Amino acid sequence: MRSLPIMLACFVTGSLASATRGESQTICEKLAVTPALARSLADTLNRRSNKSVPPIDADIQVANVPVRLPGGCVNVVTLSWSDGFEGGIVIQSVTDGKAAIQGLLDYPGARNPMPAGAGRVLFTYPTERGSGQIAERTAVLCSLAEDVWVVCADILTRQEVTGTGYPPSDSLAKGVALRMRSRVAVLRDTLVVTSDVTIRRYGTQSPTRRTLVAKHPLP
Repeated sequence: MRSLPIMLACFVTGSLASATRGESQTICEKLAVTPALARSLADTLNRRSNKSVPPIDADIQVANVPVRLPGGCVNVVTLSWSDGFEGGIVIQSVTDGKAAIQGLLDYPGARNPMPAGAGRVLFTYPTERGSGQIAERTAVLCSLAEDVWVVCADILTRQEVTGTGYPPSDSLAKGVALRMRSRVAVLRDTLVVTSDVTIRRYGTQSPTRRTLVAKHPLP
């Protein structure tokens, strides 16, 4: 996992306990990300990660969610461009409706940010793409401070691998593959991952299908 010097990157999810009285009075607003702001944030990520290919406005995919912290709120912005091969995450603090960048994380293809409780955010990013294979992971970030975030969970949630290289005459190799698609949910201090898995092994007549459930503690 690649993190930029401006901040520590790491994944966490904490308890969904009730907010304190002071936190409950804080209004956590989702900021509007205009095309011009998206381009500015993408350019900033590009410079900090020393990427040579600049983002193209029409190619930038952006999403954001507000995340409540003990002392206020931040907006977590995911950006992706170049067909998911570039992108990252921007953490913006919000004060009186104005935003300031608190940190940048290099996660090419980051998308689908979701609140995961106070001080936590969940998102998905691709890790492998090539001939006969696709892989994606889902991660949770936890705030230790407005400008310090750590990785508390980072789990494989999609994988598609097709067996290749066998001669066409090898009937035992037909359909050899592994496919996994997962759904995630945060339940208090636990990340629950439900995965639908289909696997076809060499020499078998039909694939095996199962639904598996895994639980990851979120301190």
